[in-house]
Amino acid sequence: MPTAMKAISLSFILFSAFVPFIKCGASGNIEALLEAILVQNQRLESRVERIEEDLRKERAGNQELRDEVERLEAKLTANAAQGVVARRQLNDPTIAFTAVISPSDVKNLQPGQPLIFDRTITNMGNAYDISTGIFTAPIRGVYVLHMDIMIEPGNNEYLQLVKDGAHILFNYIHANGGLDDVSSSRTVVTELEHGNQVWIRTAQSASHGTGTIHGNEFSTFSGWLLTITE
Repeated sequence: MPTAMKAISLSFILFSAFVPFIKCGASGNIEALLEAILVQNQRLESRVERIEEDLRKERAGNQELRDEVERLEAKLTANAAQGVVARRQLNDPTIAFTAVISPSDVKNLQPGQPLIFDRTITNMGNAYDISTGIFTAPIRGVYVLHMDIMIEPGNNEYLQLVKDGAHILFNYIHANGGLDDVSSSRTVVTELEHGNQVWIRTAQSASHGTGTIHGNEFSTFSGWLLTITE
C-alpha cells in the first residue's frame, strides 16, 4: 500500500475514535451556549422594554410640549390681533361733529331742500361744512349719524337723511295744534367710503310738510367715526 494511503487510513481511524468525545463536548457547549443566549435575550428584552417605556414617556412629554406650543401660538396670534387693534386706535383720526340750527326758525322749505345746521358745537376733523350742511367722510369707516329735529305746534315735516343723494332713512315730525313743540330723532350706523357726502333734506315730495323747522339750537345733526374699515 502506498505511503500516502496509509497516512489517510490512520487519520481516519484516529478521527473515528475521537468523534464520540467531540460530539459529547460539542453537545455540552451548545447547551451552555443556548443558555447564555437565552439569558442574553432576556436581558435584551428587559432593555427593550425599558427603552419602549422611555419612548412612551418621551412621546407623552413631546405631546405636552406640542400642546404648550399650540397654546403659545394661539396666544401670540391673539396678542398680534390686539396689537393691530391697539395700533389702529392710536393711529385712527378722531372724526366727530355736532351742528345746530341757530336761527329761531327755518321757514319756507321746499321739496328736497337741504337743512343747514349753521353752527358747530364740535367739528373734530373739520369734515362738516356749516355753509352747505354736508358732512364729507374723510376716511372709509363705520359712522354713527344722528338727527334730532324740533317743530312748533301746527307743523309737520318729512325729512330724509341721504348719502350722495341716495336715501338712508326718513324722519317724520308732527306737532298738533296745541301748545307743545315736538322733537323726533333718528340714529343710523352705516359704512361710508372716503369722500361720501351725507346731509339732511326735506322729502322730495310736494307734500313733504309745512316747511318750517324750529331752531334756537333745538334741532341738531351729529355724526362720528366708530371704526375704520379696510
